[in-house]
Amino acid sequence: MSIWSDVFKLFTYSSEPDPLSRVKDTQRFQPVGITQPDALNYEMGAGGNSANLRQTTEFIDTTTLTSRPMRYKEYQRLRNVPEIEMAMQGIADEACIAGDTNIATPFGFITIKELAETKAEERFLVYCFDFEKNDYTLGWAYNPRLVKEAETVTIILDNGSKFTVTQDHRILKSDGTWIEAGKLKYHDELMPFYRLPANFYLTKQKHSQYSRIFSFHKGWIHERQFIDDWKTGKTNEDYEKCNKASRMIGSRVAVRTIQKIMGHDWNTIQNWFKREGFSHKEIKVLYKKENKRRVIGIEPGPVQAVYDLSVDKHQCFATDNVIMHNCQKDENGNILKINVQNREIKEELEFVLFHRKMFNINRTGPVWFKNLIISGDLFLEMVINEDNPKEGFYRAVSLPPEQIFRIETIKGRLLEFQQAKDAPDIKSAIAGIESPGNVDEKQTNVIRFHPNQMIHIKIGDDRQTFYPYGQSLIEPARGPAHSLRLMEDAMLVYRLCLTGDARVRTDKGWKYIKDIEKNDSVYTLCPDRGVVKSYVENQVCNGIKEIYCVRSKHIEIKGTETHPILVNRNGIVQYVDIKDLNVKADKLLCIPHESNIEKTIPRIFGKPWAKISKKMRNEFKTKKYNKSELFRSCENPCRAKQFLYQEGKSLPLDVALKICNNFDLNSDELIVINKGECNSERISVPKIVDEDFARLFGFMHGDGNIGKNQLNFTTGEDSAVNEKYRSLLEMYFGKVSFQLDKRSKKGYGKNVVCSSIACKIFKELGYGGNHNTCRVPDWVFNCSKEIRKAFVEGFSDADGCERYTENGTWFSTIELSNKGLVEDIKELWSSIGLCSGQVKERQRKGGHEIVKGRIMPPTKSYSVTISERSLPQFENINSVKYIGKEDVYDITVSNPEHNFIVNGTCVHNTRAPERRVFYIDVGQLPPFKAEAYMERLKDQYRKRKTTNSRASGANAVEEKWTPPAQDEDYWVPTRPNSATRIDTLPGAEHLGEIDDAIYFRNKLFTALNFPKNYLNNEDPSTARVSLSYLDSRFARMIERLQGHFEDGILELAERHLKMRGFPEESFQDLKIKMTPPSEHREVSRADVLAARYSNAGTLKSAEMMSDFDIYTQIFKYTKDEAEEMLSRLKLQKLENLKLQVLAQNPTLMGIGIPGEENQEPELGTEPGGPSEMPPLDGQSPDQQQPQPQENGQGQTEPAPLNSDGKGISQVPPEGMNIPDPSPEDLKKYDLELQNYESEQDVEDIDYSSIE
Repeated sequence: MSIWSDVFKLFTYSSEPDPLSRVKDTQRFQPVGITQPDALNYEMGAGGNSANLRQTTEFIDTTTLTSRPMRYKEYQRLRNVPEIEMAMQGIADEACIAGDTNIATPFGFITIKELAETKAEERFLVYCFDFEKNDYTLGWAYNPRLVKEAETVTIILDNGSKFTVTQDHRILKSDGTWIEAGKLKYHDELMPFYRLPANFYLTKQKHSQYSRIFSFHKGWIHERQFIDDWKTGKTNEDYEKCNKASRMIGSRVAVRTIQKIMGHDWNTIQNWFKREGFSHKEIKVLYKKENKRRVIGIEPGPVQAVYDLSVDKHQCFATDNVIMHNCQKDENGNILKINVQNREIKEELEFVLFHRKMFNINRTGPVWFKNLIISGDLFLEMVINEDNPKEGFYRAVSLPPEQIFRIETIKGRLLEFQQAKDAPDIKSAIAGIESPGNVDEKQTNVIRFHPNQMIHIKIGDDRQTFYPYGQSLIEPARGPAHSLRLMEDAMLVYRLCLTGDARVRTDKGWKYIKDIEKNDSVYTLCPDRGVVKSYVENQVCNGIKEIYCVRSKHIEIKGTETHPILVNRNGIVQYVDIKDLNVKADKLLCIPHESNIEKTIPRIFGKPWAKISKKMRNEFKTKKYNKSELFRSCENPCRAKQFLYQEGKSLPLDVALKICNNFDLNSDELIVINKGECNSERISVPKIVDEDFARLFGFMHGDGNIGKNQLNFTTGEDSAVNEKYRSLLEMYFGKVSFQLDKRSKKGYGKNVVCSSIACKIFKELGYGGNHNTCRVPDWVFNCSKEIRKAFVEGFSDADGCERYTENGTWFSTIELSNKGLVEDIKELWSSIGLCSGQVKERQRKGGHEIVKGRIMPPTKSYSVTISERSLPQFENINSVKYIGKEDVYDITVSNPEHNFIVNGTCVHNTRAPERRVFYIDVGQLPPFKAEAYMERLKDQYRKRKTTNSRASGANAVEEKWTPPAQDEDYWVPTRPNSATRIDTLPGAEHLGEIDDAIYFRNKLFTALNFPKNYLNNEDPSTARVSLSYLDSRFARMIERLQGHFEDGILELAERHLKMRGFPEESFQDLKIKMTPPSEHREVSRADVLAARYSNAGTLKSAEMMSDFDIYTQIFKYTKDEAEEMLSRLKLQKLENLKLQVLAQNPTLMGIGIPGEENQEPELGTEPGGPSEMPPLDGQSPDQQQPQPQENGQGQTEPAPLNSDGKGISQVPPEGMNIPDPSPEDLKKYDLELQNYESEQDVEDIDYSSIE
């Protein structure tokens, strides 16, 4: 394996000839030079007799060796500012879609905003359209990203759905062509995409209810088949039979015909459908849907954050209604344009730069460019084939800029690059690389790179501050941003409170905030890691406050007016106080709970016992050994005999193991049971909770009852439900009996299982049987989504009022007197990501007779409605109302994000309302030692080792970071006579005065050099300039940044071509340009050119300027370009006039020349010649041109010229080529014929005399 020094030497001569060869032949190009150790010293010296630069330190510019990690860390902190992150886009304007657009994936519809937040660094599957197969397929998508804020347009379709995109985003029409959204018209037909949930109302099934997908070739199929076919590349035979039958049903083929074609009776075909989860009715309904979507409305959308993603191969993706094109950077889908005349070079660079297995710059380029903008430097290590460097570069690795050091001389001559964690190695920089195994190679603590091995792209050239490194675009914003953070922290509203009934999500389900205790585990939303667990550090009751209620369709939050809630405002997720929320504009976050902890079903209670199986008993009886002697060796021979001979006899497990060991029986086949358990074979519960068991467990919470030895549930009106859960009881616990309720006239009763073990299992899992106080057990909240959903579905079967809409959407309303249980169901259903309504309360009067002798008393009931609709990621706030005064509470969490999840959304927590001032006595220590002493004290208070009661072993001791930052607590050194003390500063006051904060925010935007309206989401209609104009200004700045990136890629390309052996003269005209950063920029340029054309036309018509001055001063062409263009225009005018002469003189083109003797006469003529020409307008036949006359020899002569000299020139003799018009002919039209190559005009101006 090669080491870095080998690669260093390889790059030394890989892209240029070695110095000795270059001296001998300076004109000949050598792609890979000959490695000569002596040549390195010759090249690096200042002259033939001077010392080697690497042998002395006086030539090293030590100012270039500064450590820069802190500066880069600050850039990364600033990058987390939402406005700065959004503005760090330098690639071309991308046609984009709104963040709430649902992208079709095999895991359901996911908004592109969520994909950008969770899948930014991953590849994932999406549905798309395959133009080769003319059908839908799956494709690999990558790089979902927030692009910018832009004006949008909303397209409304005939099925009521809509989508919002930028006007230049392309949509697939039903005829297979693309059209930009801004060019869509009413009744345009678009290509649809169907991924519909199974219709339980029509199928009456709960198995194989996968989503339904429409395919042009296969018809309506379920999603599992679609994915299986995509994986294998072919369709399973069983699938194909079902598909064929369903297509015939969709085509309204008669049942008898279908039976005849398929060769099976109708019951068999219906069983096929049932096996795949379909029904005859559902198939008929599905095939009624049209294979196109029509546009019925086009509305201007708001200026909002827009997103995009990229898809391999297919270059498109499916949403919940149509097919959309993915991002296209230029007409070829690339972010770079390569311009060079040599076709071979262009093909070489296109392959190297754009191929996904090479540089793949369409994917890596945007990331590199953004890192360049943020850090100011981009270091790319070139990777080559060490065995054959002539193959050139095939990959680039982006190295962390804080670890790369550029080693230069004081005159700016680059020696090498070094990668080091802290600082470069000066000694190794001085030493040369001579041979592998050099002592310097073994002792150095850095990795060294040859200059040709690294591409360094940087922004700016500030020699005083940053040289030889670049300057970040956000460098000027460091100061204002820090001031803004200090002020924001100082102005935080600390008394942030919620009502006591706020439901906080914990690791044990949920708890009212008033019941939260210190060290409870709650959940926090982090922007980079999603939902994570954190711990409660403090809980406080802040007394009675005025309360406001914030409601969306599925979420309700009650708190004080100053409590910040995390909302989506114009595409930016931010905290907003309740009093500042915008109804119908701001959106609450709906946060599902991602957990998949398996729950083990308890089977043994107390000390385990065991009995032998039938197989072990038979083995014992058939074995031949001295059984009497073996029985005597047992501790209790009688019990051992009973254990081995008597069926059902059990012993403690440890005793049973000893007996098995004595008699050489396989102890693994022992049946472990509980003490006194009979008929253990009847109980067959799974080891972990599965969906069926969870469904039964949920049903028992609704209609079940439990005693000491009896588990039962009350039957209802739905016999199918009764039978379903009776069969589950039989499957798990064996025999089930029915006990009739004598008071019921309809034959209702109870299905009963008599088993103490069954009762213990349910009690151990958390079901107590008291429906007034029972709650959903904690473990259910942390199971997988499928288990949680099955539990609620089982509960709905017991106590829910279920119904289906016309579209087949399932709803269920659950009403109970147990408020806690209703809230459990709502939280559990919402945690799956499905819709659940608000918990409603009503007072029931009672007084009616349930059964004879039993009167219903007045009660208070609580209800919630749930459905199978997916919960959106964001929900519009419907109302914010004042509801009175209540006791309020809040908590402090350990996570630095300082938020927690409550009622299914995210809110800010409280923070310390006070700060401390530490006065530290430093005695007579000198200043530099006093400073070090202060820093040690800070670390002592901020970072200390503590014991974690929730961990064990080495993890029990952890370093806990106490977060008093420099902008919270103050440390003041004092001298003698002033003892060490700690004072407390009060919290912030006059928090309503935020003019200073606005000042620092505006200062931040000014320092970033970005248009303010482009960043802070102000209404562009109130600004003095439009957003398009601001976008154009921003584009000019991005173009300047693109220039630095283009220079780096151009340097990369030239080095690669040299290594490949291309002569330099073959790519001297090579240019690499990035695509324009904005469409508005292109429009602006077009407007400027149009204005120049208009001015030029006015000046020319007024004869105020010469053509040469117009080209040079108005159109800004160079003098040579202007002269060339004027010459070409004159030649073009001359050629046009020449054609006019030929058109007015047909004989000059040979028209009318007699043909050969054997030539057939023309149509409409007499034999021997053409017919006479009719008279011209206004002429009599006598006034016509003279006709050709026949001479005495039978030959025709041209007519003589008229007396005025007018007439047709002499016709050329037969067989001669047609000549160009003579100068005499052209003079008649005041023309001059000039040579094309040496064209000169007698009226030309001597342009060389014009300055």
